Amino acid sequence: MNNEYQKAYEYVKNAQKRGLIQNCCCNIRTITGPTGPAGPATIEIDETQTGEPGGIASVTNIGSNENVKLSFVIPMGPTGPIGLEGLQGPMGPNGLPGPAGPMGPIGPTGATGPAISLEIGNVTIGDSISDVSIDDVGTGSDHVLNFVIPKGEPGPEGATGPTGPSGTSVTILGSFDTEEDLRKQYPTGKPGESYLVGDNLFVWVNGDWQDVGMIRGPEGKMGATGPTGPTGQRGIQGLQGIAGASGSDGPTGPTGPTGPTGNQEIGNAYIVTFNTNKEAGVPIGSYHRLPLERKDIDNVDICTLTPNNTILFNQGGVYKVSFIVNVQVNDNMTTLEDMTYSVGLKKMFERIIYAGDAVYANPGDKNIKLVGQGLFVIKEPIKEEMELVNLCNHDIILNSPSIDYLSTESYFANPIISMVIQYLG
Repeated sequence: MNNEYQKAYEYVKNAQKRGLIQNCCCNIRTITGPTGPAGPATIEIDETQTGEPGGIASVTNIGSNENVKLSFVIPMGPTGPIGLEGLQGPMGPNGLPGPAGPMGPIGPTGATGPAISLEIGNVTIGDSISDVSIDDVGTGSDHVLNFVIPKGEPGPEGATGPTGPSGTSVTILGSFDTEEDLRKQYPTGKPGESYLVGDNLFVWVNGDWQDVGMIRGPEGKMGATGPTGPTGQRGIQGLQGIAGASGSDGPTGPTGPTGPTGNQEIGNAYIVTFNTNKEAGVPIGSYHRLPLERKDIDNVDICTLTPNNTILFNQGGVYKVSFIVNVQVNDNMTTLEDMTYSVGLKKMFERIIYAGDAVYANPGDKNIKLVGQGLFVIKEPIKEEMELVNLCNHDIILNSPSIDYLSTESYFANPIISMVIQYLG
């Protein structure tokens, strides 16, 4: 760059000698030089680099004279003073979890917690269609569990097992009319002691009288005919025969003793199950028991309706049973078995039907009535327990028209089950 300046100085000096520089009125001298070369067509900044502190700034054309491309090197300035502390920035995202640390030392032993007791309370046998339930009736840490376990359907008779060892005997010492009478007379007992309360046996177990259920088993087979007994006393006088011809009057005889009064008491009972579910109906599984809810007009106590929906016949003699069961027809009937509907009255633990009915339902039917009746004998002193069951190989739904569609509020107008029991003596 100094060479170019020197050349310009020499050029001006020579021009003055040759009279080429003229003075103007402003006393400003001008020099007319030769036409210079054409300037660059483009100028482009290439890059700017930071040099070392204390260095010299430089500009270098790394292009051509026509297309200038400048590269700058600017030295780094001295370190400035420390600025003020800036505002705290926003919290960054959570980092990845670090590796697990080593296990810490075992802590001291904690204080002893409260004692917990567990006791089995009542175990009740429910209906065969009920669910298993467990109810904790204890308080705090003292738990008392009551169980309700559904009764299973009778299974097939198994093979006779080997004779087991002799068990602890139970001695029946007497009988009472009620459990209250038993507990009042004998508040405590000994292991193996038992008393009858009605048909149920109460045994002293674990410090209390426990009801182990009815001790009457299923009816056995008829035994062989026994030997002829001695001739009984003369029976009461029979019916009067046809009047004969009038004879002559005889002498008046003495008055005879009054004969015994015969058992002429006849009883009736009415059992009904109302349609309280209206249009929903009551589903009943195959060979499951139908619900019997209410008994009326039993003035001589010929039967008892149990909580398990069974009928206990209380007197020996001849009974006549008639029933009507309203059933909702299934819409998806494809076989004769699907179209078959049947219910029947039978003794517990037996399969003999004493009163029943079976019908085919027609496609398009909404409801059908199963109407059955039968006669049977109850032998004294045994009380027979009977049940009304679904005899179909499929589920049924008990139903009848809703009370909402009737001009009455009496549920006797649309029962799903009605049964009349007559005691004939």
